[in-house]
Amino acid sequence: MPIYIVGHKPFDPPKHDAYVPIQVGYGEDFTKVRDNTGDNIAEKNKNFCELTALYWIWKNDHDSKYVGINHYRRYFDFLDAKNKWLYTRNIYPAELDLYTKPGKEFIELGDDEIVLPTPMSCGRRSVYEHYRKYHHIEDMDIAIDIIKKDYPEYSDAVDKALSRHGAYSHNMMIMSKKRFDHYAEWIFHVLFEAEKKIHLTGDPFQDRVFGFLSERLFNVYLEKQQLKVKQIPTIFVDPDLKRVKKRWMYRWFITNKILFPRG
Repeated sequence: MPIYIVGHKPFDPPKHDAYVPIQVGYGEDFTKVRDNTGDNIAEKNKNFCELTALYWIWKNDHDSKYVGINHYRRYFDFLDAKNKWLYTRNIYPAELDLYTKPGKEFIELGDDEIVLPTPMSCGRRSVYEHYRKYHHIEDMDIAIDIIKKDYPEYSDAVDKALSRHGAYSHNMMIMSKKRFDHYAEWIFHVLFEAEKKIHLTGDPFQDRVFGFLSERLFNVYLEKQQLKVKQIPTIFVDPDLKRVKKRWMYRWFITNKILFPRG
């Protein structure tokens, strides 16, 4: 089972066999797997971010039974997998192998099971209002309209997921390839339709709009599908000693029932 590591510049991946680096963007090759081969949307990387890797996996990995997504600096923290209080921590590069060895229970999943990072709190804001604060809310409104028009059965899930005060983020996940393909077909339909209507401003940050949207819309898919979530903290690889000591945080809530009530 590959856990793909998405990166746009050279990095040292974990030494465990499960990990497969995938290069996105342009430049000289530094990995064996790139998102600009086979059926791909690599030219959209500056707007779709890591989603160009997700698209490549969807269209070109036909052999894996399970797949996962990590980032070149952010990984699932398998060492602390049972720590329900931990959200994320910074680690030194030399510690990476210690934290990233996946247990069997996290890589052999049913089609209704998924591994996700501990959810992010939006504080007093809803997911929708959090997006309004940091991005262009009209882009989210376009995506919502597309979902309610093309997937009316998701309407209630949209309202529930975007009104909560926390969300699963980072586009990190482990799931069966069958489930992954089902999600990919849904999210890329929504985003490609939104791409026809969203106006890019030329701001390098805000023009990463489809990556930002997908992080929130994934929670809509999750709400509708009612998948069984195994959540794990994350680690952020940071060579800076001061930041590793200072920049860590515990979850801002006691249980998921606060942020993710069912029913």
